[in-house]
Order: sequence, then C-alpha cells, then structure tokens
Amino acid sequence: MKCLLLVSFCWLGMAFAAPALDLTYYLPHVDRYDPKVPTPESYLGYQVGEWHVRHDQLLGYLRLLARHSSRIEMETIGTTHERRELVQLMISHPDNLAKVDELRRERLKWIETGEAARSASQFPVVVWLCYSIHGNEASGSNAALLTAYHLAAAQDIDPLLRNTIILLDPSLNPDGLGRFTSWVNTHRGRQLSALRDSREHQEAWPRGRTNHYWFDLNRDWLLLQQPESKARVDFYQKWQPNVLADFHEMGSGSTYFFQPGVPSRQNPLTSETNLQLTRRIARYHANALDQLGELYFSEQFFDDFFFGKGSTYPDIQGAVGILFEQASARGHLKERFDGTLSFPEAIRNHLTTSLSTLAGALENRELLVRYQRDSHLESLALAKKSAIKAYVFGDDGDPARAWMMADVLRAHRIQVFPLARSVRGGNVVIDSGYVVPTEQPQFRLIQSIFETRTEFKDRSFYDITAWNFPNAFGLPYLPLDTAAFSKQLLGDPKSSKGLPAGAFRNSQEVYAYLVDWKGYFAPALAYDLLDAGVAVWSAGKSFQARVQDGRRAFEPGTLMVPLGSQSVSRERIETLLRRAAQHQAVRIDAVSSGLTAEGIDLGSPSFTHLKLPEIVLVVGSKVFPNSAGELWHLLDHELGFRVHLVESDRLAKLDWSRMTHLILPDGCRDCLPDLTQSRIRTWLNEGGVVISIAGAVRQLVSTKWVPLKVSDRNSILENGSSREPVVPRPWGDRAGFLAEQRIAGTIFGGTLDLSHPLGFGFQRPDVALFRDHTLVLEADDNPFSSPIRYDAAPLVSGYASTENLNRIAGTPALTTRQAGKGLVVVIMDNPTFRGFWRGAQKIVLNSLFFSSKVLGQ
Repeated sequence: MKCLLLVSFCWLGMAFAAPALDLTYYLPHVDRYDPKVPTPESYLGYQVGEWHVRHDQLLGYLRLLARHSSRIEMETIGTTHERRELVQLMISHPDNLAKVDELRRERLKWIETGEAARSASQFPVVVWLCYSIHGNEASGSNAALLTAYHLAAAQDIDPLLRNTIILLDPSLNPDGLGRFTSWVNTHRGRQLSALRDSREHQEAWPRGRTNHYWFDLNRDWLLLQQPESKARVDFYQKWQPNVLADFHEMGSGSTYFFQPGVPSRQNPLTSETNLQLTRRIARYHANALDQLGELYFSEQFFDDFFFGKGSTYPDIQGAVGILFEQASARGHLKERFDGTLSFPEAIRNHLTTSLSTLAGALENRELLVRYQRDSHLESLALAKKSAIKAYVFGDDGDPARAWMMADVLRAHRIQVFPLARSVRGGNVVIDSGYVVPTEQPQFRLIQSIFETRTEFKDRSFYDITAWNFPNAFGLPYLPLDTAAFSKQLLGDPKSSKGLPAGAFRNSQEVYAYLVDWKGYFAPALAYDLLDAGVAVWSAGKSFQARVQDGRRAFEPGTLMVPLGSQSVSRERIETLLRRAAQHQAVRIDAVSSGLTAEGIDLGSPSFTHLKLPEIVLVVGSKVFPNSAGELWHLLDHELGFRVHLVESDRLAKLDWSRMTHLILPDGCRDCLPDLTQSRIRTWLNEGGVVISIAGAVRQLVSTKWVPLKVSDRNSILENGSSREPVVPRPWGDRAGFLAEQRIAGTIFGGTLDLSHPLGFGFQRPDVALFRDHTLVLEADDNPFSSPIRYDAAPLVSGYASTENLNRIAGTPALTTRQAGKGLVVVIMDNPTFRGFWRGAQKIVLNSLFFSSKVLGQ
C-alpha cells in the first residue's frame, strides 16, 4: 500500500509522513508579529518540530535574533566539557536593557538591605526560563526557539517587556542535546515511525540525558561538580530571579505536569508562601492548557524535597521554582494510549506554559518581588533566633578537600571564613578549617547543607533524602552555639580564595622524597610519577623521619620516591613533585637518609613497590551511566588517570595481560557474558583486581569467582537465588509499603579499620557512606576481610525503615576476597556518588594502588 504524503497513514498505522507544519500551529496570531524579525524557519530551512534542532543551529538563530531585535541581549557564561558554549538571553524592553546592569544591582541592593530609589511595585519581575537540562528531553530547547521569537517579534507585549526581565537558557545541557539530536535525526525517515520499538525511539547507551561525563545535571544545582552547573549557579546568584521555570519531559504514556508537587513532600525549610505562589501561578498554566484541550495534572508524583534540582534550588532562596514535565515523543512521533504523540505537540505545550509563566509572573509581579525581599528578612530573623550561630568544618589533614567544600559554599553566596584558631566540641577538635556563620541571607540553605534529618512527614521520595556536606566530603564539623562562637574565630576570607598550595621541601642532599597520602591529589601524583617511569614505594606502617623542619610522623600509605637507582632524571622527578605541591595541595618532604628516627626504615619490607594501574571500566547498556560516569570523571578528569572504557561484549577480546584492574559500576548485574567471565576468572587468578561498586555485587554472586552471600529484603542470593513467600497486603497500603522497601538515598555511618591498606589516608575511623539500595552483604569467616562495617545504629541522616536499619546494622560495607593470586574488592555503597561524595573516594583509589598490600605481597 502506498502512503499518501498528507494523509500520512501507512502499514499497520505505524508509519506517517512528516506533517506540513506552519508557524500558526504554535503561534496562531503571527499577523501581529514584526515581519522584520526572522522566523526560526527562515534560518533553519524547516519549521520547528520537523527535525530536532542541533545546538549550533540553536545558538546561530538566537544570535540572529539578538542582531535583529533591540529587545534581546545575549552572553556566553561558560563552556561544556566538549567545548560547546553555554549562553543566556536577556529579553526586556529596550529602555530596561539600556540600564540592565544598574537595574540588576539596584534589585540586589533592595533585596539585601531594603534600600532603593523605587518601591516594590516599580521593580521588574525577573523570570528565568530554563530548557532541557536533560539533553534527550528536547522539546524544551526547541520550544526555546519559538519563545525567543515570540518575545522578539510580538507587537502586543509592551506591558510584559516593560515590567519583566526575561532570562532564557535555551539548552542547559548542550553535550547531551548534541548526542540525542544526532541519534534521532540520523534515524528519522521521510515516513515517520511511531512504533516504540523502532530504532529512533531506542536511543543508544548512555543516551542524551546526561552531560559528557554522564552526570545528571539536574541533580547538580547544589553539588556543583560540573562546569555547566557552576556557570549556571553563578548566573543565578548574579540575577536572583523571582521565578525559575524548568522544562523537562517524562514517559510517553503520561500527559503534562506542572508544579506544585506532592504537598506533603515539600521540604520543611521551604516557606508556605512559596507553595501558595506556586499554586497561584499554576492557574495560568491550567487555563492555557485548557484552551488547547491538553490533559495535565499537578500535585502528584513529583516532589520538592531535594534542593539540588532546578525546580527546588530557587525555593529556599526567596524565589519560585516550577517544574514542567511533558510526555516525551522520544523522537518525532510516538504511539501511546490516545493514538500518537508528535514532537510538535510536545514543543507547543512547553511554549504554551513558557508564555503562561510569563503571564502569571507579570500579573503577580508585586507579590513575587515582595516575597523575595520578605524571604530574605525572614531568613535573617530565623538566623538570629537560631541556637546555632556557626558551623565549623575541619580539613582533616587534607586542605584540598576542605577547600573544595568551601568553594562550593561560596558559589552559593554563602560567606565562609578560614578558621583562625582551634575549636573543640566533645571529642572533636578542629585545628584548621573553615567557619560558616549562620547570620547571613542564605541561612536556610546553610541549614539544608549542614543538617541531619531522620524524621519525615511523608516517607515516599522522588530523589535522595540526605545530602549533609561535611559527611559527603568526609570532614569533621561542629555546630557552635552562642557560648562557643566568637568573631575571633573568623580569619581573613581573602586568604583562602584559591586552592591552597602544598609544600615541597627539598635540599641538595636528598636521599628520598616522602609524599603525604592524606592529600586529595596524592593519588594523581602517584599516577603521574609511575606513568613517567619513576619508581615509587608506599609505606605499610607508620614511622617518623627527620625532615627539613624537624622530626615528623608519617602514616601508612605515605609514598616514598628514592633518588637512587631511578631511570628518570632527578630534574624530571622534582618537576613533577613541585607541580603537585603548587597546584594540587600535596605535601612533600625531603629526607637525607634511609634510616628513620622511629619505626620502619625506608628500605623495610613494609614498603611496597607500586605499579601503574591499567584500568578497565565496564560501560554499556548493562550498567548505570551515572555510576560509570562518576568513576570516569574522578579518575580521568580530576586525577588524570588513563581509563579504558570497554563495553561488556568486547571484554572477552581484550589483551588482559596488559590490564591490572577491572571496575564494575553499579547496575552491572548481567554485564559479563559467560565467555567474558571465563577470561576474567583466569586473569583474576593470575593477579588481577576486580572492584565492584554497590549493586554490581549481584554480578559477582552469579560469577562464583569468590564465595559471597548477599540478601535483599525478600530474597537471598548465594551463587543463585531463592525467594521467601510473599505476604498478601491490601492495595490501599501499596504506596506506603513500597516506600518502606526503598532506601532512596540515605547516609549511613560505618567504622573503618585505619590499619587496613584500603583505609590508608583516612584520619578517623568513622566514615559516612551513601546508600540507595537494600542489598546486604554477609560477613565471611575471615576476621580481617571487612575493613568497614556499618555501625550498630547506622542511620546518620535521611530515611530508612526500622527493618532495613536492622538488616544493615553491623554488616560489611567494604570487604575483600582473595581469588588465586588476585583480589576482589566489594564496595557495598557508592563512594563516588554524584561526584561530590569525596570523603569515600579514597576507598576506590586505595584499591587501585594498594591491592598487593591486601594480599600480603
């Protein structure tokens, strides 16, 4: 049967010719638009929605608009890992743009001090429209084209332009958008296929949701580990918008969602006024979608608890964040419950709610402007009443890690001061670190960052339930009350603007250099030295040695670089050491003799010769891209390791004799085919090292390389599986029952054996671990194999049911198993969670460098 071009019906109803689109489909009154302003179609050569717009096309058209319209200014605020530009549009009346910096400064001064030459009713409302932070939720970025055109060309929007400053981010994730756009356009036929199983709708791993390193940028607003997020939050704090609209997509089988979310899941630190204003603006979305006849819902499913998302980050800072979720076409046309969903329809819905957001903000302008100022005053008033007057966090012997946390806080416009003198609280003594006074405008955000919350009104969560920063960075901290806090604790904030320098103490007569392993970047130096051919040893026990400034204690893990018998020149070695001290806050001491003052000497058998890690990281459809990306980012981007990303179906083809370590990321449950398992078993028994992260332990159970026993709530896995009988329950209890089953993202406490090689570099036995699953590992009979066990009362912050807590308490969080000459390291939680769980990352790094110590070699 031959398809008709416009009738567009073909074989079994699954193939459709591309519909002939006209601009009036999106903007019915185009006769009211300035004909001198170029339309998207005039630039692209096709109507918006016929193809997915590429990022370069998106920027090209927006630059064209800025040249043709006095209502638009455009600026670049950063670049992505793949060197794509991050841009922002400022759209307003030309009179406002002529003095936009003056208006911005006056707004901020009024918010912070209440002093201004104008009243609240005279300030413009600032609305930030943010599109497609998930790159494969592309209807947002395509809607941005039409929104910008409308605001540049419409001739009847003078009141909006005079009273509103519109900020527009057309693509919050250009790298992900580029990956997705290439996929769907590559697989688009002239006859559109709506079949869900067609290749166009089955995007290849890792898909376009994430950025270059496979991070979910919508979870990075608070954590700030990626360049896109850093640039975005800097822009947010520069402008402090009144409303932020965050445009997403959800499953194709849904309709359209706009906030508020589930009221009982709003974070208690968010004001009730915020919810009221969100509901007020929601009426504008409902009315606009009613006119289109579109189905929609609100106050269900999505929540506002975690402040690290685009729709929640503003809520704790006197603004209103609004999440929009459009059912996704996942390409150009998709079959679903009511027939088909087209990409143009998805674009039109986001365009519609973009304009309804602007209408709602304009008509509630004074309420929104006053709310932001009142919220600021209320935050300061709450801070004055708070029993906690400051938080102090220490550097734990690692100034780089403490500085990183301070740097993130400063990015959120939180005042941070170097600690001027020691502080003690109970058994905690902090000699050096930072102080965060609570009496400042970001008091609520500070609370969120430092609090530990274990009681919740609603136990169902869309995202994580805890994100205490000192726990994540592995740093000691203390809340200070009025009696403990003094302004004399505050050092000069200008003295800690950059990453602190380390120390490189050398002399003419150097026998060896000693590198402190506590430093965050010490593993990076170890890798650089080994990669350059330098012989490096590591201490297995503590000792004391005489250095330039006296006698100093060195802990297990300390690197030793002797100058004798090196094949690399002293000049080259010292260049690498000096660079690490200057740029990576690493401490390096010179010693003139191999005879130490106390403990092991430098030629002791307790020093182990290190080998350069050759790392294989399993990637592909059988693993979670976020977990793989976090590991890749840490090793490759942050530390400069060479990492081989290998898909599971190619593992059997590797020359394993060249590899030293295999990392199985979370999600690796069936990622190793039988032939691959056989090859890896041989390599493992000959001395290889396998590192398993979180749920990948299931794969280890099935491979039977080493004996492991793992249980879930309703099953026991021991080289196989068996299930207990399911107890019937009423359907009405289902939501609560499912919430009880889950651990959505919770901080647990564990105790670390500091003498174990996998514990080298840690300063305290108490460690905070991030868990988002319910698997439990049972201990074996070896009393030395589990260097971290969960505490008897393991909950630190977040939600976990009593049953799950009882199951986890006292079990291994980290264990090792010997396999022939090789080693299997099982890490039950995610030590690199979202890139900011820096306090536990050294578990992975120790597994890469010190596996031979664990084996006693």
